[in-house]
Amino acid sequence: GLCRLVSVADSPTDGSFISMAVHRAGPIAIGVSAGNVPSAAGRIRDAIAARFDDRYGEAVASCAELRAEVLAEQGSIGWAKIHPGLIGSDFCARVENATFNEELAACRS
Repeated sequence: GLCRLVSVADSPTDGSFISMAVHRAGPIAIGVSAGNVPSAAGRIRDAIAARFDDRYGEAVASCAELRAEVLAEQGSIGWAKIHPGLIGSDFCARVENATFNEELAACRS
């Protein structure tokens, strides 16, 4: 038989899937579902978007480029040496205060 995915926005339990409110910043995609309340999901998505803006998209894209370079030259052991310090628990603070780009550049030199 034929299987069709059906979304019923005003009655999500009648559909076969639920769409999320999605925020995209470069390679980053963040999805929000809010218990069958799409307008709440949209508000939460907007709040997330206010913080996780293009700075994060650029940081992640740059990390992806550096990761590919390091993996090609040094393999996973090389990346394992770099990434814990580069993408540590203070990653978000460093992206937001613009010190992350300087540290990323230092990893390349």
